[in-house]
Amino acid sequence: MSEEEYKSIIDIMRQYKDAEDKPQIGIFWYSPEKDELVDVYLQDFDSVDLHPNGKRISTKIHQKVWEKNYYKARAKGDKDKLAYYERDYTWIPRGMVNLNEKENQFEVMTGDWFDNYPQLKEEIIMEFQLPEDKTVFLKGEHCQLGHGWSEDLYK
Repeated sequence: MSEEEYKSIIDIMRQYKDAEDKPQIGIFWYSPEKDELVDVYLQDFDSVDLHPNGKRISTKIHQKVWEKNYYKARAKGDKDKLAYYERDYTWIPRGMVNLNEKENQFEVMTGDWFDNYPQLKEEIIMEFQLPEDKTVFLKGEHCQLGHGWSEDLYK
């Protein structure tokens, strides 16, 4: 390999490295039994439209993703998947990460369940590559256990 080819490959690798450090938006579930995030879905925030409310919100919807995961896990008999055991996604701790461009910050939306797992904050920040100084943790009705989607999020 020539030195020119080598430098070209290194330049390409640098681009990928920088892309991996870019903050992401998306959705996730948390498994208290495993004490870890599961079924994490990441998106580049600039790949979604800016809503009139000034937010970039993941196009992944908990309800639809869980439904697909449930049927897939049941069909395969995959008992390692959390979705195998619970059809109703609202009973599994979950959250979402949005970008609020008006406030110049990332918003991690969870439910009251989050208070029981303080160690999860660092894991979410790392998983989504969020800047700590521009990330806030909020509670939302949508992410409360037993509650589902609400149009209020988009107002």
